[in-house]
Amino acid sequence: MKSGTQEATFSVCVGYRRHRNRKDGKRRNQKLLFAAWRVPGSPTAIRERYRKRFGIETSYRQHRQGRSYTGTRNPRLRLFFIAVAFILRNVWVWIHQTRLAEGSGNTMTLHLELLRFKRMLNWIAHEVVTLYHDGSTPYVERPP
Repeated sequence: MKSGTQEATFSVCVGYRRHRNRKDGKRRNQKLLFAAWRVPGSPTAIRERYRKRFGIETSYRQHRQGRSYTGTRNPRLRLFFIAVAFILRNVWVWIHQTRLAEGSGNTMTLHLELLRFKRMLNWIAHEVVTLYHDGSTPYVERPP
């Protein structure tokens, strides 16, 4: 790419994925274009770097799914809820790696569709309610 007297070279890698649309459930094809400037590595290595970054963002999205939302301003309690959310996500990862995956090492195949994170959270919540709820109407204190 040239602009006047300056010139820049960048790598381009094209990826392709198929997915279902969340709203209408229809299958979609999506082309992904990765372009990088001043990043070392081949286009395939750059694509893999993007994929790792997406994995980090996914873990934070799942952390938000597993976090208890509260109005408390107590920083210790809020930190506790965040820690529990990360522990739950790590348990989910451990279950997939040790119980639901096929193969091992570099040949490991994960089957994430067997246990989605949200489904595991719902199952845990159901078990807690079954074990500890006595059937009475819960009392919720509301500020005046």
